[in-house]
Amino acid sequence: MPIIAGSLSLMAMTGPVTDHDVQLLGLQPDTTYHFRVSVTDSASNVYQSDDLTFTTSEGVGSATPSGRNVAAATEGARVVGVSSNWGGGDLDSSFGGNKAIDGDPSTEWSSNSDGDEAWIEIELGQRYDLDAIGFWTRTMGNSGQIFRLDVITDDGQHLGPFDLPDASTIYYFEVQTQAKRLRFEVISSSGGNTGAVEIEAYAIQGQ
Repeated sequence: MPIIAGSLSLMAMTGPVTDHDVQLLGLQPDTTYHFRVSVTDSASNVYQSDDLTFTTSEGVGSATPSGRNVAAATEGARVVGVSSNWGGGDLDSSFGGNKAIDGDPSTEWSSNSDGDEAWIEIELGQRYDLDAIGFWTRTMGNSGQIFRLDVITDDGQHLGPFDLPDASTIYYFEVQTQAKRLRFEVISSSGGNTGAVEIEAYAIQGQ
């Protein structure tokens, strides 16, 4: 249970565990934070660590990477599967999966209330060496917004997790991988009709 700058983050537990995963949202890039870890046992005894620190990375950016977006439909990419489309529609429906790769920020893919279970898989026109991916989460204000996601290649490589600071723009993440398929899976969200405004992937220049 880390306490950071007066904030409190809890981890829900249903029994003894050795793997701990506490989400710390709203952190700033390239910033050092102080925290303590507190644990309460079954007898209500409280144990607390010393003052500890960690420094966040320089963070993600909104500047478009070099190269070209090979996840665009115009580059031969296609959506090969989604957890669902809003209203049970198909990939070409108003909120269908194809809206995530059409290059139009006025359209978006929305799942049908999949929340943290939402996913979308994109097949590229060919196998590429990729150096960046981009993701723009949709939001409905109090719901529908993705906070963290993973990206899995057709070789089973997990590129994430990636944190999305907000839903105001697309955010880019540096990667080093070779892939023909990319599966984007939601790890945490505000629930509801999660989805994406746009998804991009950038091939190393020269391909």
